[in-house]
Amino acid sequence: MAEGAPIQGRAAFSKATCASCHDGGGAIGPSLVGVSKRFSREDLLTAILQPSKDVSPRYRPTRIATTDGKSYIGMIVYEAVSGVMIQTCPDAVVRIAGEQIESQKLLETSLMPAGLLDKLNDREIADLLAYLKTLR
Repeated sequence: MAEGAPIQGRAAFSKATCASCHDGGGAIGPSLVGVSKRFSREDLLTAILQPSKDVSPRYRPTRIATTDGKSYIGMIVYEAVSGVMIQTCPDAVVRIAGEQIESQKLLETSLMPAGLLDKLNDREIADLLAYLKTLR
C-alpha cells in the first residue's frame, strides 16, 4: 500500500469514526498518541482490521447480565459492592445496582468493531495510516 497524506488522513480518521472512541473527552479506547512508536505500519493496519486479534488486558470489556434479562458490554469505570458503572459507548455510562447483577464476565474481544475501514477506499486508508504516524 502506498504512503498516504496525513492531512487527508485526518478526514479519514473522522470518516471511519475513530475519533468517537479514541483521544476524545469520552474516550473508551486507548490513546492513539504515539501509536506509530508502539506498532509498525503493518501491525497497526492489522489491529484496525482485526481489532480482537490481540486485545490488551487493560482494554478488555466486561459483559454484565442483569436479573431483568438485560445485557451490557463496556468498560467498568467504577465497581463497588453496591454496584458498578459501565461505560457502554463514548457518551453513555450505565449504573447497575449490585443486586441486579446476575453475571459479570471479562471478555477476550475488543469493543472496537471490525469493518470500520469498509467505508474507506485504499487511498483513504493509506492517508489514515499516515495521519496516525503524526500523532506524537
